Amino acid sequence: MLILQRMATTSSSLLSSPLLKPSSFLSPLKRCVSQPTSDFRAFAFSRNGLSTSAVAATEPHVSTQHDKLKEAQKEKTDKLDRVVLPSNESSEELLRIRHTCAHVMAMAVQKLYPDAKVTIGPWIENGFYYDFDMEPLTDKELKRIKKEMDRIICRNLPLVREEVSREEAQRRISALNEPYKLELLDSIKEDPITIYHIGNEWWDLCAGPHVEYTGKINRKAVELESIAGAYWRGDEKKPMLQRIYGTAWENEEQLQAYLHFKEEAKRRDHRRLGQVLDLFSIQNDAGGGLVFWHPKGAIMRHVIEDLWKKTHIERGYDLLYTPHVAKADLWQISGHLDFYRENMYNQMDVEDELYQLRPMNCPYHILIYKRRRHSYNDFPIRVAELGTVYRYELSGSLHGLFRVRGFTQDDAHIFCLEDQIKDEIRGVLDLTEELLLKFGFSKYEVNLSTRPEKSVGDDDIWEKATSALRDALEDKGWSYQIDDGGGAFYGPKIDLKIEDALGRKWQCSTIQVDFNLPQRFDITYIDSNSEKKRPIMIHRAVLGSLERFFGVLIEHYAGDFPLWLSPVQAHVLPVTDTQLDYCKELTNKLKANGIRGELCHGERLPKLIRNSEMLKIPLMAVVGAKEVESGTVTVRSRSGDDPGTMSIDDFVTFSLTANAADFDVRIYGAKADGKTDDSQAINKTWTDACAATSPSTVVIEKGNYLVGPVRFGGPCKAPISIKVAGTLVAPAEPEKLKSQDGWVVFQNVDNLSVSGGGVFDGQGKLAWSRNDCAKTGKCNSLPINIRITGVTNPHIQDITSLYHINVINFKHLTLQHITIDAPQESLNTDGIHIGRSSFINVTDANIKTGDDCVSLGDGSQNINVEKVTCGSGHGISIGSLGRYHDEQPVQGVTVRYCQISNTANGVRIKT
Repeated sequence: MLILQRMATTSSSLLSSPLLKPSSFLSPLKRCVSQPTSDFRAFAFSRNGLSTSAVAATEPHVSTQHDKLKEAQKEKTDKLDRVVLPSNESSEELLRIRHTCAHVMAMAVQKLYPDAKVTIGPWIENGFYYDFDMEPLTDKELKRIKKEMDRIICRNLPLVREEVSREEAQRRISALNEPYKLELLDSIKEDPITIYHIGNEWWDLCAGPHVEYTGKINRKAVELESIAGAYWRGDEKKPMLQRIYGTAWENEEQLQAYLHFKEEAKRRDHRRLGQVLDLFSIQNDAGGGLVFWHPKGAIMRHVIEDLWKKTHIERGYDLLYTPHVAKADLWQISGHLDFYRENMYNQMDVEDELYQLRPMNCPYHILIYKRRRHSYNDFPIRVAELGTVYRYELSGSLHGLFRVRGFTQDDAHIFCLEDQIKDEIRGVLDLTEELLLKFGFSKYEVNLSTRPEKSVGDDDIWEKATSALRDALEDKGWSYQIDDGGGAFYGPKIDLKIEDALGRKWQCSTIQVDFNLPQRFDITYIDSNSEKKRPIMIHRAVLGSLERFFGVLIEHYAGDFPLWLSPVQAHVLPVTDTQLDYCKELTNKLKANGIRGELCHGERLPKLIRNSEMLKIPLMAVVGAKEVESGTVTVRSRSGDDPGTMSIDDFVTFSLTANAADFDVRIYGAKADGKTDDSQAINKTWTDACAATSPSTVVIEKGNYLVGPVRFGGPCKAPISIKVAGTLVAPAEPEKLKSQDGWVVFQNVDNLSVSGGGVFDGQGKLAWSRNDCAKTGKCNSLPINIRITGVTNPHIQDITSLYHINVINFKHLTLQHITIDAPQESLNTDGIHIGRSSFINVTDANIKTGDDCVSLGDGSQNINVEKVTCGSGHGISIGSLGRYHDEQPVQGVTVRYCQISNTANGVRIKT
């Protein structure tokens, strides 16, 4: 069996190619026989190597010396990959080095170009820059400046701080004829004014910090990178300055690691790959910042949008489509014309009325809300739209797909009551994680931004909203940072950055509570007392801009997309033209089954294979005379993990399985008849899926699976989840389960998600009668359970267990929509048992069992039990589980909104 997600590995090649001109697209829109450009051929060859014998036969012999050089290069690359680069935040010494480098560079420039006027020179994320008013520079002149910097560094000049009066600073600046410094001086509000000198030769207005001597800078760890234009104060009406960028590090090894990182980033540049893979373009004839989606990019966008829509509909959102323009009055009401006008295009006159291209979608969704009256029973109301908006950007700020003038936002708005904020935010966090995991993003940086100094809304609602955001994040188990005062003027917000394959962070998702627009548009609802109240409005975007997210995807995967997302999923390659009719039939069958296949011919087979590999095609179906005779195809994959020869129907089935939009991986080899042991088939499927390098979902379809034991164990290489639609049945003989502690075990899997509405049938009554627990009362040996251990941030929902769930040694677990239906079949066995665990959330559960509905013991802390219905047996027990256990006390338990009926006890607080 082959798990197709294993083909979605990110390229590790470190060769880079220059950006290509639009004229160098690889192929016509409807053909796949054209060769890639020579630049791209070298790039792709490095990625795949000589991966096929057919290709190898056409290549010259590779010498042993060449192999040694490649091995040495790989070793060097691996070493650089292991270097951990410090940041300005983690190393104050590095920050001082970079700040001093900016001053040293400015001193060098003014020594070489005395007429140059200095402006500002801060440290930045990976180095520093300085802006000069001077004649345009060339790259050749950067080398002169760097040599002068080296001389200054080698002289080991002291950095001396001096405090002067404002008047003295003004006198000195005027004497040097530095007009920009005078303007900067006027903007400094504190006195006295601080100046930093380099020796007795150069000085600048500066608050510091700096190194003590220039000699503390390692000149071999400094490099000048580029020249760019920048308007003074960012104002296009002011002079254009020359900005020189540089990078500086603590040592040479760090510099080399950074340069290696830059090369890898350049290789992944979405602007270059967008042209190479013919995904999109920005046409100068149409205007800057306007994106043209080519057929291959458009089909990828279609797949992304379909997944987005499907997920939102499943999560209770209604989809909308709204106009691209509206009367200017609408934007006056919303406040955009007052606060956002500089980002909006000029208004247009339509029959003596002013209209405006929309910069945002929010007012449109509010108008739909206002179309009728609402009752408190209507909430929450969730609406979502992939809405195209238009924002004015200066031409100098445009950057590929990352900064454009027209883009599509995955916008949604939730109208809810105050006491629904937390649950709605938590739902958005779950949806966000679900979507981002599907695209391969599992590492996030989360910020909670609180009330700024200037804001609307009273203290009480700000506190409630901020607490709801914080509680939702803590329930989710995500770590986050507080951005004190960083919220919008209309409400607090959560911002999420995703981390790509290079460790770069990209602003992606945002969730914002809004007290402003509901007031501006006077939206209301009727509460339970028949009084008008104002609802809460929540703005949220998961992917943000589709264009920007697509650019991030390209760079994250280096254009080597997972099979489900690839614009072309399979190339059909005939050995000769005599197989063309057979290949056309195969291609049509692939397309008829929803597989994006293309027939490629007109070249020798080795060249067709090479071109397919260079274009990052996931699957290749090779057809020769033998395949035509036997009705088969020989399947190759870009990963080199080749499935071999199979029938056409098997290839279609194989491709369909891997092509499921939510990465579904189905169980191969299982009978699902309730009689045959399916443990091996399920364990094998899980093992392969866990080894995949792209996110996947193991799907256990409807049927009865006799299993025992089953271990869903990690760590896995990529995010993974499980959908159980069928019934897992434990064996009637408990001795079969002695090989592991538990019947179904989830262990060491980060961000585990289990769902699907399936059933876990532990055969409780039968197992109990055959187990020594029934005779001795010591239940530690009872193996028939669902055991969860060592799993980080799992979310388990929508499952039914006919025995019990055992949660041991856990942090941050959500058990939601759990049904346990085993009355009188599991005497002395709890429904959900939680021990030695913390931050556990059990909600919306229906539990009927022979003992405690929920039991919390052995040092568990911060447990929330909410909306749980307990049937027969006992109720909810908190504390020691009995005389056989030497347990730590339980702390921080909340039980609320639970219904307990027909039980021997309600809520028991034990010793």
